[in-house]
Amino acid sequence: MQEYPEAYAKFKTGSETVVDGTPLAEWPLMSGSAMRELQYLGFKTVEQLSVATDEAKRKLGPLSKFVTLAKEWLAAAKSDQSEVVKLKQLLERETRRREQLEHKLELFMQRIEASEGTDLRGVRRTIAQDIPDEALEEGIIEAEDEALEEPKRRGRPKKT
Repeated sequence: MQEYPEAYAKFKTGSETVVDGTPLAEWPLMSGSAMRELQYLGFKTVEQLSVATDEAKRKLGPLSKFVTLAKEWLAAAKSDQSEVVKLKQLLERETRRREQLEHKLELFMQRIEASEGTDLRGVRRTIAQDIPDEALEEGIIEAEDEALEEPKRRGRPKKT
C-alpha cells in the first residue's frame, strides 16, 4: 500500500487499470449498471467474461446474456479478411440474383399487359425510379400498384 498509493487508491475505488484484454467500461455493448454488477462479481475484461464457467453463469442470472455477447464480439473481432471477402462475394451473388428476378418480373408484367391490351411500361419505370430501395425492402410497394390501376370514372357507370 505504501509503495504504490495510486494503484491502491484505484483498487479501493474499483477503477484499477486492466493489463490484458478489453475493459468492460470500454465495451460498447455494456451498460453502466450491468458493468458495475459484473465488476462486483469479479469480471474486469470482456475476455474474462467470455470464458465464464457454468457456475459463474448461474450466479450472473439475467446478466449471463453478456457471456454469449462477449463470445460473439470476440469472435467477430478475431475474424480475418477472408470472411470479409466471402461476405462481399455473397452480396454480389445476391445482387445478381435480384437483378435476374427483377428482369423476370418485368417480362411477366409485359405478358400480363399484352393479354389485357394495356401498355404501362413507361408508368412502371417512372414509379420504379421514384420508389427508394428502402421502401422496396420494407414492403412499401402499394403505391406502385395503385398507380398502375386505371383512373376511376366519376358519375354513373356505363351501361353494358
